[in-house]
Amino acid sequence: MRLLVGSLAAFGVLMLAAAAAPTLALEIAVLVPMGMAALVFQTTSNSLIQLRSEPALRGRVMAIYSVVFIGTTPIGAPIVGWVAQQYGPRAAMAWARSRCC
Repeated sequence: MRLLVGSLAAFGVLMLAAAAAPTLALEIAVLVPMGMAALVFQTTSNSLIQLRSEPALRGRVMAIYSVVFIGTTPIGAPIVGWVAQQYGPRAAMAWARSRCC
């Protein structure tokens, strides 16, 4: 559980750092560990859900997890796109971070 919470916290902090990065080189340097933190979070949450659910219900639990995890993209993506268009990409990253973590 510590790995899950730690990776989520690292992802949030790195996302804010990416939103505030003043140069492209610094942005890239921040995006690499941010991607790693996101991957650790996704893998850990997926594993924990599968290991802690009843074997008979595991498929159903993973289906709900997929709908929640991936299925909300059609709602959130246009909103983040609108924020980026109105206020810039930095504001969109900061806004997305405040909504996800």
